[in-house]
Amino acid sequence: MNERTDGRTDRRTQTQTNERTQHKQTHCFCVVSLQTLILLQQFDVTVDRSVTGYIHLLAGTIYTVDPIVYILVRKASWKRCREILCLNCSHEDAT
Repeated sequence: MNERTDGRTDRRTQTQTNERTQHKQTHCFCVVSLQTLILLQQFDVTVDRSVTGYIHLLAGTIYTVDPIVYILVRKASWKRCREILCLNCSHEDAT
């Protein structure tokens, strides 16, 4: 690999890591808020309906979007794996 390819790979890896971190933070925020609401409701703590609605909206969004994001990330990962394998195969065939 030359330096240019390594630089692109490093940037791609860093971007993927940042995207995964942001996704995990968003997922954690939405799920923790929902779990907190459920816990409060178990102890008969009254929570304002607008807050409850907002928490349900967040949780519903993350549970809807999460599988879509997972599929897209997985597709991108498989595509990169195929590229790597095909590059290796073409180098072996050339030699």
